[in-house]
Formats: sequence, structure tokens, C-alpha cells
Amino acid sequence: ECPYFHQKTSSTMNQNDLRAATSDSLSLMMEQERTIYASFDYLGNKNRDHKENIVLSNSVGDLQVKNRDTVCFSGGSLTPSDRTLIVDWCYAIVDECQLDRDGVAVAMNIVDRFMNNPSSKVILKLNDRVQYQLVAVTALYIAIKLNEIVAVGSDGFSAISQGTYAAEDIEEMERIILYRLSWRLNPPTSLQVGYQILALLLPNEVTKTLEEGTYHFLADETKIQVENSVRDNYFTTRWPSTIALAAILNAIEQLVNDKDYKYLLKAVQLMLEEFDFCSPMILLSAKERLRHLMDENVEL
Repeated sequence: ECPYFHQKTSSTMNQNDLRAATSDSLSLMMEQERTIYASFDYLGNKNRDHKENIVLSNSVGDLQVKNRDTVCFSGGSLTPSDRTLIVDWCYAIVDECQLDRDGVAVAMNIVDRFMNNPSSKVILKLNDRVQYQLVAVTALYIAIKLNEIVAVGSDGFSAISQGTYAAEDIEEMERIILYRLSWRLNPPTSLQVGYQILALLLPNEVTKTLEEGTYHFLADETKIQVENSVRDNYFTTRWPSTIALAAILNAIEQLVNDKDYKYLLKAVQLMLEEFDFCSPMILLSAKERLRHLMDENVEL
């Protein structure tokens, strides 16, 4: 269960103090998403139809990922579809290892910011898939090492690449990534921001007045949508706060209890006045894009 779900007050923290702390946390995340953890579109809208096999396998030691036998990249230039395949592969790995799926969002933020670094442009210029794959493997390795109790070493990730990358290759790329990103490896993810927004929209005393299960429904629906958004290159240019709020609005629209629906819409309006979210046009665009992805029933 997410640690943000039911934040309890202590004897030294009342509801007002808790809201202030959550508000400060959200404000900090929103500052970071637009500055040190901002990402940009380095792939554009390029697409190709032909395929070639990528070197990555779906295994960690004795763990075999069952839902994909191979991962494929488009031929020619690196494309958004190539990035999606990498994300799918990452989700397959963390699912089989029973790790936190939000680690994939962390890993892809690392990949996207690294690829935007001027020193990394040669990978795009040369369409160097071997290096791009190595960046993705190493980013997932970093994300797991930083955020999980269970460690998968560089030897394990070397096995994932079927020996294409030695443990030394992964460790060297890790050093390069750390240097180029100035050790900034803890980006605010859309899921983390979403939980903060929900905590402000629905403090404990309000949650108790809602129809039973409403809070968890909103949290679950938000989680599904933001996980799906990681697969879409479009969202590399959108702030996590935009993605999170758009997902929450989509979830609110699914509520059948009219009283809960009206309360939450009013609460969102007040939040939009309090915090510096994106423009209404961008929010609406993100909201529709998320809905479209869900309507396509994309399987993660």
C-alpha cells in the first residue's frame, strides 16, 4: 500500500500542520519537475514500420519474463516506438522481480534527461541502438539500486543483456550518467505527485464522508493511467503534475456518486487556484491523451 494513502497525524501534528507539510512537498515537486528534473522530446514524431531484434532478453538470473520473448526496435532512426518497447521491457522486468513499477518512471526520467544532455547527442546522431539500450539497462539498474531493498547487481543486468554488456560496461555507463546528470537521480514521478494531490483533495476527515472505496478507486485509477503514460513519448514533455492531475480528473469523471463527484470537482478548482499547474489547454490535452490510451486498452 502506498505510504501516502493514509497519513496519520501525530500528537505534535494536527490536520492543518499535515496539510501544510503536504502542500510544501507538492510545491517542491512542482519546482523540481520544471527545473533540475525537466525533460524534453529528443525523439520527435519519427516512426518506422520495419523491425530488427534488440539484444535484450527478459530474464534476471533464473527469473524468466513470460509476456515478451524478445524486444524489438524499429530500424533506421531511433523513434518513440523504440522508447515504448524499452518501457515495456522495463515493466516486464520489475513485474517478474515483484518490484515497484514506479521505478520504471524513475529510470525513464534518467534516460530521457541523459539523452537530452548535449554530450549524449552522438547516440541519436549515429542512431546507436547498442548505446541507447545500455543507457536504458543502466538507468533501470540505478533506479532499482536507489529505491528497492532487493538489489540486482551489475552481473544480473549483464545477464539481462545476454552478455552484450559486461558488468563493467554497465558500471562505466553508471558513472557517466551520474556525472552528466550531476547525481540528480530522484525525480518526482507522476505517481508521487498524484498521491500528494489526492492527499490534499481528500484529507482523512473528508475521506470518511465519501462513499466507501472512493479514495482507493481514485488512487488505483490514477496509478494505472500514469503508469501507462510512461510508455508514451508525448508525455516526456509534460510535467508530472500535469499528468497526475489529468489522470485524477479522468478518475473523478468515472465516479457514480454525484455528491462525491461535485465535491471533488470543486476541490480541484480550488487547488488550481492555489498551485501553479499548467495551462487549462495543456491539462485538457493531457487528460484526453490519457483517456485515449486507456480506451485503446494498452496492456502494460
